[in-house]
Amino acid sequence: MNKHVLNNLVAIDCSDDQKSADFDTALTRLRSQGWTIGGPDGRLRLIDAGEAVLEATDRPGLLICRSQADADRHQAISPSGFEMVRASGYGRLEADLAASVTKVYAVDKVLVGLNWTLVRAGDLCGIARSPARGTEGARTIRPPEGFVGKPLSELATRLCSDDPLSRSVGLAAINAYWNRPDPLDIVKPYIRPRGGLGGIEPPGDGVVIIGGFRGAQKRLPKARIVEREPKPGDIPAEEAPQAYRQAKTLAITAQTLMNASLEPILQESRSVPHRMLVGPSSPACPILFDHGIEETSGAVIIDPDAAEAFIIETGTMIMLDHIARPRCLRRS
Repeated sequence: MNKHVLNNLVAIDCSDDQKSADFDTALTRLRSQGWTIGGPDGRLRLIDAGEAVLEATDRPGLLICRSQADADRHQAISPSGFEMVRASGYGRLEADLAASVTKVYAVDKVLVGLNWTLVRAGDLCGIARSPARGTEGARTIRPPEGFVGKPLSELATRLCSDDPLSRSVGLAAINAYWNRPDPLDIVKPYIRPRGGLGGIEPPGDGVVIIGGFRGAQKRLPKARIVEREPKPGDIPAEEAPQAYRQAKTLAITAQTLMNASLEPILQESRSVPHRMLVGPSSPACPILFDHGIEETSGAVIIDPDAAEAFIIETGTMIMLDHIARPRCLRRS
């Protein structure tokens, strides 16, 4: 029998020990972000290039090329997590957000704090949540020449990565462009005076919240919370798809954009009528509406100097009157 592959497979170069190790690392990270890979129900199939594939399917997958000959034959890509996802047809939300930063602005400052990341470019200033502490160890993503003077659009492309630290810088750059005190004309028709968790009517029937937001439970006692480290009464992350089936509103922390878990959540929650992105890291960008999000509620920095001082001093709750104000966009 001739060994062959029928369709929808992205070839991955695993032709030596280092590339195989990189592939395993990438799979581990993608699975931690919520991607189901391999098995009969995985969103991405795993197929070895040395095995015959007999069935045709629309489900995308990864073709593992363990020899250089197979890698060359199938034009395999390197085992980078985000590139594997993007080549499989996903990752469009990140790519669209990055591409939306169009005008030329030069970066003046990048600040990565314990809790928040900040990017300034002229009068523009954006923030995003920093990655969880202790997850990657001490390291740097700073280019040899530094970030200052680079186009804001170049930093925005760092959202297209599976590295949380790079994504945090990219998201802060995107928020600098979109979350400005004087909103862009394209944004104005969607601005609403009230939204986010504060716009949900008590007691929160049919509401599922992804992320902590423990304070919201006082107003919304019937809302359920999905957590990776659940407390009593929470929904464990692995049981979230079942909870989505009964949900009327899904409030997703914008931290999922930083840690790359947003797209798997959106894929699993298509049945939920109203999905919103909440938290200071949320972009005030109508492009989100094209990807199944009906509402986004984020932060506009009104005093960049005060925001810098707050971040350097390890501040956490940045939504203070003298630093930031909320901005909610709703599709309709």
